[in-house]
Amino acid sequence: MIGSLKQLTGHGLVDAVVFLLGMSALAKADSWGLWSSAVHGWLPRWLPARLVLFGLPFAEASVAATVATHPVTGLVAATVLMAGFGLGALLLIPTQSGKDCGCFGAVAKSRIGPVLAIRNLLLAAVAWLAAQAAKRLAIRGPGVPEILILMVVGLLLVLLVEFRRTSVLARPRMGHLETS
Repeated sequence: MIGSLKQLTGHGLVDAVVFLLGMSALAKADSWGLWSSAVHGWLPRWLPARLVLFGLPFAEASVAATVATHPVTGLVAATVLMAGFGLGALLLIPTQSGKDCGCFGAVAKSRIGPVLAIRNLLLAAVAWLAAQAAKRLAIRGPGVPEILILMVVGLLLVLLVEFRRTSVLARPRMGHLETS
């Protein structure tokens, strides 16, 4: 019973990391204008913008795919990626605190600051613990049905956010209504 619970928890962590990183990459692609303007707003001038704009979503999608196919290796990569995001947020706090990082596009607002840094460092710690559990329990990556479910759930989430965003944009503002 305990072994089954550990396996289930291990698989759940693997699926969660695949979902989180996949959604993050997808959200950036879905809200490219928001992501691009956020990056240009907080990126130090010495870093090439194109490298960050395309490199971070590519890294997230690549790590998500690696977690799905080789969980231990992918989770170690996720640890490094999330720790890098956490350290990056810490470095940006003095000059960029409060600015939108664009991390999840229009899906969820994230502001540069201590909360973002702590969140990313905690996610790095969880990914490291999940890597250790995946190694010890010989956890396999999600199968094709699980990946399809994760993709559908992710797509539905993006569509829900887009619906909500466009519904808000389509509502007439009270100050702009004309009387006849």
